[in-house]
Amino acid sequence: MKAFHTNWSKVFEVKHPNTPYQMEDFELLTTMLSALEWRKHNGSIRMVTDNTGYEYYKKLGLLWIWDDGVDNVLDHLIPANVNPHVFWAAAKLYALTYQSAPVVMMDTDFIVWNPLGDRISAYPLSVIHREEINPTVYPQKLFLKADDNYVWPDLDWDIAPCNTAFVCFHDPAFLAQYTQTAIDFMEHCSQADDPLIYMVFAEQRMISMCAKQTGTPIHELDNLAHLFGNRQTDFTHTWGFKQQMRDNPRRREQFCKRCAVRLVLDFPESLETLQKIPELAKYL
Repeated sequence: MKAFHTNWSKVFEVKHPNTPYQMEDFELLTTMLSALEWRKHNGSIRMVTDNTGYEYYKKLGLLWIWDDGVDNVLDHLIPANVNPHVFWAAAKLYALTYQSAPVVMMDTDFIVWNPLGDRISAYPLSVIHREEINPTVYPQKLFLKADDNYVWPDLDWDIAPCNTAFVCFHDPAFLAQYTQTAIDFMEHCSQADDPLIYMVFAEQRMISMCAKQTGTPIHELDNLAHLFGNRQTDFTHTWGFKQQMRDNPRRREQFCKRCAVRLVLDFPESLETLQKIPELAKYL
């Protein structure tokens, strides 16, 4: 099964103006593990990024981790009116327009440790899990400020959203409708100001709304209760843990050391790359 990562450097640029592009050590390590473990167990993977991202990975000697290549296309795919502060994950949706189903969309901080096989191949749409409709994260339509010329599609606002850190698309028609619906919304939100509710609406709520609209069944690989109970061993997603590592240097060091050790054990060829990156070599 083919998969892809995305990295839109403009998100960093708006947060850190006039600062050379860089990624945090734990982000680099999970990116490496995510790509290499996917290749080991499940198939090929590519990176979809922009010129800044491409040059950064090239400088670090990381281009090789994506066996399906690194596509420097986001500068041309994402229009200037899409705000990278508000729509920080927009690259995923634009990158989807560049893919053909079947395909897996996976975050760089999401690691799959085992073969998925029929767990994803037998379904038109698979997600890591559904989410609850927390009104502070997923408010109703009246709280979303779309442009006057935006035409709202007929959507079910009671359907549970999907976490999209990992999504497998098998249906080309659904892939096209979802991406077009989400992109149309993002491109008609010039007054959007909240970097949480607008992005998760476009990415995580619209996918379930479009699935309901098209009659596409959603297959959950896991559920929140099971994941929060630490009872599964197939996936690692560092999403909420990243801020803890920023706040706690000891946790950060422990996590990075574990990642570096796992990389060298599972992929001895990564040792030379790690040794050449000063911010990662210290964890060996």
